[in-house]
Amino acid sequence: MNIYLRALTIIATIAAIAGAGAFISTKRATGAAEAQSSVVIAFVDSEEILEAFPQAVRVNMELSELRKKSEESLREQITAKFGTGDIAALPASSQIEVQQMVEKADEDYQKEMERLRQQKWTPVVDAVNSVIQQVGVEFKAQVVPEREVVLHGGIDLTDEVIKKLPK
Repeated sequence: MNIYLRALTIIATIAAIAGAGAFISTKRATGAAEAQSSVVIAFVDSEEILEAFPQAVRVNMELSELRKKSEESLREQITAKFGTGDIAALPASSQIEVQQMVEKADEDYQKEMERLRQQKWTPVVDAVNSVIQQVGVEFKAQVVPEREVVLHGGIDLTDEVIKKLPK
């Protein structure tokens, strides 16, 4: 799964669990049985959701395609400049120049990736998070972490979220 989304999910999970922990602690002070019946924990599998969301699939394909084009362009530049793609066969001074070309190409790629993430990936994440929140409210869940965070129990909302995603 996209590491950017994974990081956001983990941060949101920690914040939600911390909030629920405060809620549970408050409830425990007034009665443990009441606290157990008041807290509903659900979970989702973000990777499965994103694989089922056509908009996310399109954006991931675009990001992958950008990487391929960037690598192709760099290979073509190196071959055009040095007459070969075999970097090991080049003299040391040329290898240093190739390394500088690689670093520049990587810097350009990272800038373009960040621009595309902001422009295209952020709306995908926002749409998914909105649907997760909506479904969580429908199921009266106080916490909706990522599936891998939940060791036992909870309600799996993944299929419900997928059903409600925009087509």
